[in-house]
Amino acid sequence: MRSFAIDQNGDSMLEKILEKLASNRLTVVLLLLIAALAIIGTVIEQNQDPVKYIQIYGEPVFRLFNNLGFFDMYHSWWFVLLLTLLGINIAACTLERWPQRIAVVIVHLSLFLIFAGGIVGSLYGFRTQINIPVGQASNFAHEFPSMKKIFLPFTIRADDFQVSFYKGTQRPQEFKSQLTILEGEKEIKSQEIRVNHPLIHRGIRIFQANYGPVDDPLIEMRLKDRRTNKIVKTYTITGHDEIKVGRETYRITGYAQDMQGFGPAVQLMRMEKGGQPQYIPIFKNYPGFGVQKGDRYQIELVNIEEKYFTGLQIVKDPGVNLVWAGCVFLILGTLYAFLTPKETQPV
Repeated sequence: MRSFAIDQNGDSMLEKILEKLASNRLTVVLLLLIAALAIIGTVIEQNQDPVKYIQIYGEPVFRLFNNLGFFDMYHSWWFVLLLTLLGINIAACTLERWPQRIAVVIVHLSLFLIFAGGIVGSLYGFRTQINIPVGQASNFAHEFPSMKKIFLPFTIRADDFQVSFYKGTQRPQEFKSQLTILEGEKEIKSQEIRVNHPLIHRGIRIFQANYGPVDDPLIEMRLKDRRTNKIVKTYTITGHDEIKVGRETYRITGYAQDMQGFGPAVQLMRMEKGGQPQYIPIFKNYPGFGVQKGDRYQIELVNIEEKYFTGLQIVKDPGVNLVWAGCVFLILGTLYAFLTPKETQPV
């Protein structure tokens, strides 16, 4: 082993410390610990809503895991400490082998950069979630599971949201948002984002993550007199409203933008005083469906208007460039080791 000390009479304290830090045994132990903890981080979903964790594990286990940092493991102090120790270990191994084995040094440098990037991202970055209703804006988000409020150096406005479904199902095929970035009152940029196609501004990436309804949908329906074939009345209702037609009362119990491939539809519960409730499907594209013989009036579906929020994941990772640089050095070191003839490599 190459000596680092200037003490001519024996090993110095610095030599002993560097010898311990450059130990291959320490490298193996740290790698095994990180790998074992990474398994925990894979089994336990990271950065989810605390309510979800309580539903899965119960409150006592939630408190234990939360105190141990298992729900945000890769930002916990002990995981960062392990990465720091591994980085120091790699740096010590690199110094020990410099400059006898260039390829090994380059690979060690690449690993050091990758771990350094991970530490920088963990300490100074964030990963947050925010739900913005269409037409509204926000300049902060909440970090899970701590619910810490993270203020952004700009404001995000949700101008539009669109979702399309696989035919005949309620499974989303694609959903996308039109966002505008504002700094003060000035609009800086406007961009459409989709899953895996983020908006990037000031080193912060904004991903399309999810979506959901803001309130009950507004459902427009009309009452048609079958004898005169004329529209008697038009209704705009939500799931909490009722339609009264003579002695009968109708209430919406469900809806779909595309019910089994037949297009927009609602399900009504028809109640008549003293009788049993009846459930009737009403299709926009098939207005006569569900009408019973002898009914004077026919309820028709005109439109279902849903208001959505767009769910955004906001990520800042200042260490990502270090990670990419480490990947480049890792490839270069590997290529150097394979392409350089062994007899010309320094021993």
